[in-house]
Amino acid sequence: MKPVSLPRLIGYAIIALLLVGVIGMGVVITGGTPLEVTPMIMVLELFLALMLIWSGIHVKRYCAHRKTWVNALNALRIAVAARASAYVSSIVTGTLIALMLISMARIGAPAMVANAVISGLSAVAGIIWCICAVIVERWCVIDADEDPEHHSPNVNPA
Repeated sequence: MKPVSLPRLIGYAIIALLLVGVIGMGVVITGGTPLEVTPMIMVLELFLALMLIWSGIHVKRYCAHRKTWVNALNALRIAVAARASAYVSSIVTGTLIALMLISMARIGAPAMVANAVISGLSAVAGIIWCICAVIVERWCVIDADEDPEHHSPNVNPA
């Protein structure tokens, strides 16, 4: 499996930024208000980044032949989740940056100032999530010539 392409992630973020930016500015020009962003998005993004890092550490332990709950199939699942997280986080980050810029168009309103700040902080959390996803996906590379009998899960399922 080839690693996720960084230019592709940046491209998805730019496409999302432009698409949401054009639609959002159209709404603002016609007298509407931009979409309001909740701070819980930032918390969710940071939680997902933390879960990816935690899972990735267990994959690294598996590759080092140390005790862990991860086996080859779980490592594959973590790699796929990391790849999907990289794509989703890049699109979400582009959307949040666009919402921040749109909110700055109405910077005179206190609610839009708060929305711009929350969108900006959530975009930073999205970038952190994307970086964690790319790192974990790189960690999930397992050598094909390793003997699978050396790896056995050491935790019994419930």
